[in-house]
Amino acid sequence: MIETCSALLKQVQDLIIKKIDILLKENSKRSVHTCLNQFLDFLFARFTAVETVYRRESVKLWEGLVTPLGKGAIQKTILTKYVPQPGERTFWKLTTIKFE
Repeated sequence: MIETCSALLKQVQDLIIKKIDILLKENSKRSVHTCLNQFLDFLFARFTAVETVYRRESVKLWEGLVTPLGKGAIQKTILTKYVPQPGERTFWKLTTIKFE
């Protein structure tokens, strides 16, 4: 079952990367996350999930989306939102993001 979930998440990742221009624009007709930034926030919030598999897959999907998406304007948003400034205290240890 875990392998099936991983394969499904890979398909979601590929689709999001392919349709990034559409997904960055807010659309109130989308059911839960009106834009890609909200979805990234949702995934990032799951980094502290109790369930190990859920947490790991959320981290993999978030990293799989952020590194190839870091082109243009979204790169600045990602860096300011998720990478803490020097001296800033956070519960995560993310210090740098390597964009492709």
